[in-house]
Amino acid sequence: VVAELNSGDSFGELSLLYNTRREATFRAATDAVVYVISRRLFKQFTSRNSGRKRFQECCALLDEVDALTPLLRSERRELAANLTDWVSFEAGQRILTQDKVRQTPLWYVVHSGTAMLYQDD
Repeated sequence: VVAELNSGDSFGELSLLYNTRREATFRAATDAVVYVISRRLFKQFTSRNSGRKRFQECCALLDEVDALTPLLRSERRELAANLTDWVSFEAGQRILTQDKVRQTPLWYVVHSGTAMLYQDD
């Protein structure tokens, strides 16, 4: 055993940063829930300028969302840290279709531009 990891401990960052093989095997000693992040997102958030700027932009955006007003600032920051991706849409492009079941449930927050919601009778 190299180390015992508990809540708040992390591992695997060196292989993400330097694209190297893993130096140890990770195995759950008890039932565990582990937050997992891809190499792309990890590098994006840990790069000095773009990751920090993007995180701050996302925090500022979520501070403006009325539905999130009841949340603590730390909870909104956690949401910002778990941002899946910024997605761009062209004018007129359909984002969701009424009554169609989504393959992947997502929550959308408009960062820039304008989007319209329409409802058929």
